[in-house]
Amino acid sequence: MDFDPPHAPKTELAVALIKGSVGLAPGGGLVAEVANLFFNPIEKRKQKWMALVAIALKEIETKFRRLPDDLEGDEKFISLLSHATLTALQNHHEEKLRALQRAVVSAANPESPAEDVQLQFLRYVDELSATHLRILACLTDHIHMISMMRSLLDVIGGLRLYLHEDLDPVVCRAFLHDLNARSLIAMVDLEDLPEFESKQQQLVTESSTTQPLRVTSLGRRFLNYIETPKHP
Repeated sequence: MDFDPPHAPKTELAVALIKGSVGLAPGGGLVAEVANLFFNPIEKRKQKWMALVAIALKEIETKFRRLPDDLEGDEKFISLLSHATLTALQNHHEEKLRALQRAVVSAANPESPAEDVQLQFLRYVDELSATHLRILACLTDHIHMISMMRSLLDVIGGLRLYLHEDLDPVVCRAFLHDLNARSLIAMVDLEDLPEFESKQQQLVTESSTTQPLRVTSLGRRFLNYIETPKHP
């Protein structure tokens, strides 16, 4: 996707919003000082992020009929943009930058989640790697097949197949547990990898039912917040 040149009107509006949001953020002055020390690399990241925000502003205006002047007076939007901007300047992965761009669009949606939920989602984008995000999206897209798997090894094999990536099983297990710890997925009854299996026998009753791996409602809401809508 082509970016707006730095002098384009929408990009100038994005620059103004970003400068205002970072200035309001704790440590904003420190961020500016650090940027001066590493001017060239940081400047490139700033320019790229400003272009992504400019594209987001166009979509916000088209989709929600909200103009930059309106957004500038929206304290919640400015706070969320501030968090997204600080995270963007610390990242170079395209998938995470796109997720942050989508979060900016979602933040302007009048029907967006509560502010604390949105801040939680932005924290997830900051904490999780691009591979985490790909795994979560893959689990969601192929949950019908994944939910029929009863062992973690089978799930990892499915992810390797669907993502076309040679995922290390132990590393992938750690990624899945990261997602589980954040309540984005639930992996209750999966058989663990052999080296992590507990030797303690579990009591199973007739009424017990095995719970397959699933993407939680919070996981789906998170993906909706950061993903580009799919068109048929």
